[in-house]
Amino acid sequence: MDNLLSSLLILFLLFINKLDVCTSDLQQQEGQKQDQVVVVCKEDERKALLDFKQGLHDPYGFLSSWTGNNCCTSWKGVQCSTRTGHVVQLDLHSQVPLYDYNDNPIRSQRLGGEIRPSLLGLRHLRYLDLSMNYFVGIHIPAFIGSFRSLQYLDLSYAGFSGAIPHQLGNLTNLHYLDLSDEIFGFGWRLHIVGSHWLSNLVSIQYLYLNGVDLSKAPNIIHSLNMLQWISEIQLSDCKLNLPLSLPRVNFTSLYLLNLAGNNFISTMF
Repeated sequence: MDNLLSSLLILFLLFINKLDVCTSDLQQQEGQKQDQVVVVCKEDERKALLDFKQGLHDPYGFLSSWTGNNCCTSWKGVQCSTRTGHVVQLDLHSQVPLYDYNDNPIRSQRLGGEIRPSLLGLRHLRYLDLSMNYFVGIHIPAFIGSFRSLQYLDLSYAGFSGAIPHQLGNLTNLHYLDLSDEIFGFGWRLHIVGSHWLSNLVSIQYLYLNGVDLSKAPNIIHSLNMLQWISEIQLSDCKLNLPLSLPRVNFTSLYLLNLAGNNFISTMF
């Protein structure tokens, strides 16, 4: 009887071991199938990207990979959601240094031209980076404020000029915003006229406005004081004017504040 029970126990353990092996093999096969899933580019978004490309000046073929029907698989800088297939990231930042070894601006190797409204065809965009390019003094398009799903926006050191559009205040899901400007670089300078729109960026955590002229935004500190999640603020070389006092300081999440290169007469801090 004992021998029979022992034999049955051994057979049961062998069965359980075989079941675990089969389950593991099945899970591995399912994982391989998921890895092999090809995300197909939405046709309307592919056409929007191609029209956007037509407006750009691309002397070094940075966007030469933008061919074929599937923008999600091999188009440089384009990333799609594996769940929905929509374009969610457009990262076209230049990797060329701003200056050469002799401190001369390097301009010819960067993307330039115009930023066409066809970009609005990317309705699910969450990440947009056009930094370090050379847009020859054009204004930041106001329609960028229509990307309501945008969480990351970097337009820094890209040769933009003029007033930063207040429509960017519509980007209530934005966590990261970098509009930093090169003061002595390309010969133009961004500036802000009125800062009320900044207080609408209720999700913002990282804000970089280095080199942006803030002399026409006297209430900017009041606007920033309303952002409860802000953790890093960069406002160096901005012609910043500080108020004499703040009725209530709300920078409870702030861990880095850079105000270098400004001439202050206020004793607020």
